[in-house]
Formats: sequence, C-alpha cells, structure tokens
Amino acid sequence: MNLVERIKYEFKHGGSLKTLIIINVLAFLFLKLIYIFSELFNAPVFYKWVGNTLSMPGELSGLLFQPWSMVTSLFMHADIFHLLFNMIMLYYVGNIFLTFFSQKKLVLTYILGGIAGNLLHTLSYDIFPFYMHISPMGVIGASGAVYAFFGAILYYRPTLNVQLIFGINIPFWLLALFFLIGDFTALTKPDGVAHFAHIGGALFGVISMLKVEERSQFMNRLERWFYGIQWRNIFKSKPKMKVYKNKDYRKMNDDQYRDSKKEQQDKINAILDKVSKGGYDSISKAEKEFLFKFSNEKK
Repeated sequence: MNLVERIKYEFKHGGSLKTLIIINVLAFLFLKLIYIFSELFNAPVFYKWVGNTLSMPGELSGLLFQPWSMVTSLFMHADIFHLLFNMIMLYYVGNIFLTFFSQKKLVLTYILGGIAGNLLHTLSYDIFPFYMHISPMGVIGASGAVYAFFGAILYYRPTLNVQLIFGINIPFWLLALFFLIGDFTALTKPDGVAHFAHIGGALFGVISMLKVEERSQFMNRLERWFYGIQWRNIFKSKPKMKVYKNKDYRKMNDDQYRDSKKEQQDKINAILDKVSKGGYDSISKAEKEFLFKFSNEKK
C-alpha cells in the first residue's frame, strides 16, 4: 500500500480523529504549495489573498464577507511547528475524549469549540479597553478546538488520571489547569498567540458537557440533526415530477402517464389490426370516434 492509498484508507476507515488530522495536514501542504508557486512566479500577493480569505478576521464585520472562514480557519496553521504541536495535542486529548463519547460528538466539538474560541478572540477586541488601540489580529489553527476537548474532559472526568512521558501519571484537571493558567497569564503579552481562542474553546467544552446525559441537551440535539442530514444529496437537484392531464382532466404523475399512454396505444393497435383485416367499416362507431380523437391529439 503506497502513501496515497494509505491516506485514502485512513481517511475512510481510520475514524473521525484521524480524518481531522489528515485534513489539517493536507490543508497545510496545500497552502505551502500555493506559497511556493506564488514565490516562484513573483506573486506573493496571491498567497496573501488566499491566506486572508481562509483565516478568520480579527473584526466581526469581516465575517459578513467571509463567514466560511469560521470553519476553514480551524484547519490552517502558520508553520510546521504550529501544526505539529496542535496535531499531537489533538491526537492525545481526542483519544481521551473518544473513551467517553462518540466519533460524531468529537467532530461537532472540534468544529463548534473551535468556532466559539475564535469568536471570543474576535470579540475581545471590542470588549476589553486594553485591545482597543491594538490592530485586530486574524486567527488560524486547531488550538481552540483542542482546548474544547480539554474543557469537556475537565468537566466530565476531572479526576481521570493520564500518563505523560516517562510514565508520569497526573490527574487530568492538573494538566488542563496548567495550560489554561498559562493562557490566562499571557492575555496581555504581544506574543502573536490567540489566548482568548484557547480560553473560549475550553469554556465551550465545559458548556457542551452540561447535562450531557440528557437526550434534549443541545449537543445531543445538534448531533442528531447534523448527522441526520443527507449531505451527499443536499446539493443535488431533485428530479421534477411532471404533471399531465388526460381526457378526464385528472392529474397524473410520470408512471401513471406512461401506463395511460401504453393502454391507449394498445387499444389503437388493436383497432388498426381490425381495419387491416376487415376494412374501416368493420370497426364500431365507438372505435371510429376513438381513432378520430387520437388523430386530432397527434396533430
């Protein structure tokens, strides 16, 4: 099995977590290809345009012109280290999440948690005076979605023990708290990291676990709705049903119309067969009227 076949296999059969990771990696490679060709053709403005179009703007007004960026930004990364760190963390906490919840909920938590985190990042420029005089920074990356898993597990199983490198076991709440405190203390640092996106993702993860055992809980409802949609057929045009009218002006669908026309043709063939054998005078008055009506309809 070559690399391409392996990727196809993992994409189809590897589960939602591996699929999300593959999409992130492919998106990164795609953007890097655009960057390389933009440089080769001395057109860096094209790469900048693609990046700006797919990343989530730092201003809410920008979302009016590119709402798709709320989703596309979750699969974009600035460099290989940004991608590598996020994918390692996604694989780690994603697998913990899957020990308690379904693959479907994993995908929804990734998307909605990432969007919630990025929205909080964007809103922070309008909420806090500290950011009023700072140019809004767009946001990319899967870290907000990763933090959504942190928040979900932190609320659902805070006493869960997890194993770190060198066989060190610690409570999950301590690991999550370590990352969250790091983000909270860095909120005013100009380090180019969207710390509010991390905090927003974690908050969504916690909210998504409230009353999660109840069928009517909002994430459970969204899961049933989202996966109940036939996505393959949603953009396909539905075949239009033609409506025909027969001599009695009854509406018929395609099948009824075809049956009616076949019955009519069989009757005509039988009458014409009688005419060929015994002449026109051999058929009845009703049959003559039927042929007359048919010839007028054909005209």
